[in-house]
Amino acid sequence: MNTPTKKLIMAGGALVVLVLVSCGLTGCKAPWDKDRNQGNSTVPITGTAEIPGLPPDPGEAGKATLAGIDSDNDGVRDDELIAIVKRYPNDKNKQSALIQDAKVLQEAIIAGSLSDKQEVFRIAKAISRSLDCLRQRTEDPSIESSFIEDIAINTKARGEAYGNFNSI
Repeated sequence: MNTPTKKLIMAGGALVVLVLVSCGLTGCKAPWDKDRNQGNSTVPITGTAEIPGLPPDPGEAGKATLAGIDSDNDGVRDDELIAIVKRYPNDKNKQSALIQDAKVLQEAIIAGSLSDKQEVFRIAKAISRSLDCLRQRTEDPSIESSFIEDIAINTKARGEAYGNFNSI
């Protein structure tokens, strides 16, 4: 009874279970969730005034500290949120995955300035979960992760803090 068809069915079942477990562990919503937005995600938007609900661009003031400006205290710097929504204005799934990644990278930057090993391990696990979410929701998670890193680490001080986080 160990036919190739039976092996293929077993492998497919294992893959389905793996994806479902991964979604449960990462907190990433499954693509079939009711609030999924399947709009065109590639339409570029040039100004934040075109997107209701976004904070104003903090400009250079947002680069003055490691924490930057997060006017709504949601854990995502305003400049990062603006960039994410501009990148995928009509795709809430990709926005959500990128926002999750931006939050943990910001935590990593702050933790890197403190050198707290327990916090670093907690954040490293959160980064792993956010990367799993990016893998589930984007076509090329490495490009999206690099996109967020480029935005998150946009000053020398943030780069040094993130480097310190990675060396702890």
